[in-house]
Amino acid sequence: MSQDLFAEAFRAYGRPWRLPDEQSIAAKAVTYVLEMLRWALKSQRRAVGPHGPIYCDLIDNPTFNAFATTHEQHEFITLLSGAVNHIYLAFFCFLSDPETLPTVGNASGESLSRSGLERFKAHSSIVAATEVPKDFGRLMLARDLAIFTCFFILLHEVGHIVKCHPHFFRRKYGLSVYEEIPLTVASGDLSRIRVAFEWEADEYAAITSYQILRALHGGPHFHGIGKVGADHAWAISVSMTFALIAKLCGGNLLKESSSHPAAFHRYIWSMLSVEGASECKPFAPCSADLQQGFSDVTSWLKRNEIDVSLGATTPDPDSLLSGLHERYANVGKALKEESLLLDDLTTERQEGAKKWLSENADD
Repeated sequence: MSQDLFAEAFRAYGRPWRLPDEQSIAAKAVTYVLEMLRWALKSQRRAVGPHGPIYCDLIDNPTFNAFATTHEQHEFITLLSGAVNHIYLAFFCFLSDPETLPTVGNASGESLSRSGLERFKAHSSIVAATEVPKDFGRLMLARDLAIFTCFFILLHEVGHIVKCHPHFFRRKYGLSVYEEIPLTVASGDLSRIRVAFEWEADEYAAITSYQILRALHGGPHFHGIGKVGADHAWAISVSMTFALIAKLCGGNLLKESSSHPAAFHRYIWSMLSVEGASECKPFAPCSADLQQGFSDVTSWLKRNEIDVSLGATTPDPDSLLSGLHERYANVGKALKEESLLLDDLTTERQEGAKKWLSENADD
């Protein structure tokens, strides 16, 4: 039933992403990504609503985007195939550059494909099998970093749902789908609440993705991320997430939109969320490694003349932190103004989830 409702909810954006030759390498790669996303979703105890766990699938659409929605009271999230492919292309280019993470594998044998790089600059979602890192260890690291970047985006969408953001927009504005990169400009109250919701979803994604990465780092299934420290790997993935969003939205990491904070601010707030969260403290996050990941990504972008930057001057750290806390205070005000409806929706969702769990305890 969830599969049919999912297809119905996202019919306007495309069909679930399946390749005709199920035994091909590409088809198996798509299956692997979907299975990993669903596994990450199962790790989230709050990802259960009145009709069971949030349902996730991939949509065949070349656009870079991700969505969260409710449909007939069921909860759905999706990444478009264009986002997944562009993320993989980014990390294949990243690790094919011999100057990127030079101590990992045989970096000296790498060469960055000019055609792959040009496709990346043009926002392409075409991934050529011949244009991947030559060193197997670097290839595995590229794959793992791509998966964790998809994890971060997925968990951002989970954050929207567990905080009842799509439920709110459906109830108050009649909006059916929460688009991560919206096609229309928001204004007034809608703009303020959308920006507030993005801060909340980023905070959720930062903390939960960090916990997942630390749990998997050094394990048997993700050999690639074992080549770098856990904090370093997390920071590279999250930095690339926001760099790609900035790239698709004009290239300025410090530019805010009517619906989203600036990409650089989102990364800094994600890092601060990890450093300050009680759930992450047992892992003792290393600030230097978290900052190094951002530096690695931005250095790669600059080195290869990819149009993503902080502009002419880097913000002063003290003024940056002061500005972030001021913005987050505004988030609190916006959420407080809508607290009655948000509290009601949250209570409805939690009560519905408890009922579903009690009725399906043996499943």
